Amino acid sequence: ADLACITETWLGQEGSVSLSEMCPDGFQIMHQPRFQGRGGGVAVIVRESLKPRRIPAPEVVGCESLLLRLDSRVQLGLLLTYLPPSCMATALPVLLEAVAGLAMEFPRLM
Repeated sequence: ADLACITETWLGQEGSVSLSEMCPDGFQIMHQPRFQGRGGGVAVIVRESLKPRRIPAPEVVGCESLLLRLDSRVQLGLLLTYLPPSCMATALPVLLEAVAGLAMEFPRLM
């Protein structure tokens, strides 16, 4: 596999160190922790040959999101979002609007 998406990392900012320790050779990890409360957090482990580049993710209150640009033979956008059940009703419409905007920038969006 070329990438793995992880939700509910339960790691704060210092947790990026422990994530990088489990990253295989030839891969790198991108992590977006939850800054308040416990739980949450998202991470992507991605093959370096895909040339991952982190770009600013849409701000959706109550969610953690990670947006990557991947360049191989084709350019891809990868949006990984953790949407907690407690904010589903309010955040989902905002998230869907953000995805629609990203689809204009990335014709190939995952």
